[in-house]
Amino acid sequence: MSRKPTFTEQARRKQILEVSSELFMSKGFKNTSLNDISRAAGVSRGVIFYYFDGKREIGEQTIWESLRQYGKYVQDRVGKRKTSKTQLLEFVDACLDYQKEHREFYLLYIDLIGCFGDTEDRYQVTATANRRTREWLVDVINTGQKNGDIAKVPAHDLADVVQGFIDGLMEMIAMEPDTVDIKGCKKLVRKMILNIIKT
Repeated sequence: MSRKPTFTEQARRKQILEVSSELFMSKGFKNTSLNDISRAAGVSRGVIFYYFDGKREIGEQTIWESLRQYGKYVQDRVGKRKTSKTQLLEFVDACLDYQKEHREFYLLYIDLIGCFGDTEDRYQVTATANRRTREWLVDVINTGQKNGDIAKVPAHDLADVVQGFIDGLMEMIAMEPDTVDIKGCKKLVRKMILNIIKT
């Protein structure tokens, strides 16, 4: 739509995305048809095509909405911390807590990212999400270094290490939730970060 959507249109679009997300989680992206979505949402296929180009766009928008919800949760938690050091540590806790509370988020993301588009499309979505996180981490680290809160270590390298630890642990929590001691992992990662950034 070229014009700004009305409140009703925004609500309908959101409803279609929520219904689609539930179906993708229960049936998988490949096994969910537009007919399934229209029945579950109580709308015609024509209504779905009014808001979306097709199932692929719904899948893409579902990914972005999931990432927005995850990002908001982490930002809200981190935003309550006053120093760069405590923001960096809260980032670790918030990411792992979100994964523990929303294991389905990661599983849905993996299913959706693997089911549409070519390799370049999948790379672009993942790279965009990773780049945003990395840029934010680098900014926090640089600010902390300017304020004397974080030691002079290469900001990009530290951001990559923190993000890599978190991404790996999030995958493990999603795939094997009963085998990962989240509390113990958080404690150890925090200790490692504190050893690196101590001034």
